[in-house]
Amino acid sequence: MQLTPDLAAIANLSSAVFSVALSMFLLALWSRQKNHLYTDLPLLFGIMFLAQALNSIIRTLPTLGIIEASLSLFRLRSLVILAVVFPLTLVALNIWLPRIRDKYSRVLAVLTLYWVAVTLFVPSEGLIMLLCIPILLVLDMTMVVTFSITWKTGRLKEVRSSLMVLAFLLGFVSQLFTSMVVLDNVLLAMATGIMTLAVINPWFRRKRPTSINPVETPASVAV
Repeated sequence: MQLTPDLAAIANLSSAVFSVALSMFLLALWSRQKNHLYTDLPLLFGIMFLAQALNSIIRTLPTLGIIEASLSLFRLRSLVILAVVFPLTLVALNIWLPRIRDKYSRVLAVLTLYWVAVTLFVPSEGLIMLLCIPILLVLDMTMVVTFSITWKTGRLKEVRSSLMVLAFLLGFVSQLFTSMVVLDNVLLAMATGIMTLAVINPWFRRKRPTSINPVETPASVAV
């Protein structure tokens, strides 16, 4: 009877460990760059994975009996997930809509206001997920398309695009099974582990840190 919560806790903690490791690697890579841009992929993905690690830890607390599961805890998790959605949205905007760069702040402000309003004022977990998960699904599929293009064209060799596609597909599927706690957690842990391998990319020899600007990668190829 204890197997299910144990599996959920192990999957969550594994996801947190992978996310922290990946975040530290990316932030260190970004800090060593000569030019620092807020749109650089290492910075944005580093922030995203750090927030994902915090989300995984929060999810584990009720499973371990440290804190009781409640709507307030769920709202806290949703706000943490905003720190995943925000940089991922900026990545998508830079890749696919560089011509409206002057409107990025408005788009991100609207997204943030919407997410916070839904999180704080919608009365149930199910309705919050119904209103927020579609945004995550759209972002996941955007990343699948993006890395499919870099995989096919051989661009962005610093990252193993084929594994990124697999990781984001697993993340997409996990969002469809949020009600199945163990399966959701296991899929998310697998996705994070695969993404860690994709970004560290032991098959690629890094000669020196470079600034990876998302505007110059899949977008130009797609056009």
